[in-house]
Amino acid sequence: MAAKAQSDFTQAKYYLQIAEGMLEALIAQLEWLIEGKQDKVIPLLPDNASQAVKDEFVEQYRRIGETIKRAEEEGWEGVEKIYGMRIYANLTIRNAIRRLLTQVEEVMAGRRRKVEPVL
Repeated sequence: MAAKAQSDFTQAKYYLQIAEGMLEALIAQLEWLIEGKQDKVIPLLPDNASQAVKDEFVEQYRRIGETIKRAEEEGWEGVEKIYGMRIYANLTIRNAIRRLLTQVEEVMAGRRRKVEPVL
């Protein structure tokens, strides 16, 4: 919001894409919890990672957010509104989120040091 208030729309768009990607990851996890497909909420960023690795995760969330925007514009299957809320049950987006969260868990467990692109 600060970037937008300062008319830095490029920076505002960047942060909005990150926020959208992270929000969708949280929504997907909540749905998976309710459906019994997951038994806990996985942190979006591993606390034990270096700042460089955290930055790589943030970039992946930004790419997910960017993909969400493209999916809306192009009318991808599984991208719709229910009761005025946008939902993204699109398999490309959901599978990217699942792969990214798996990488977060692997970093937390010490089995991974690098973030691989998910989209």
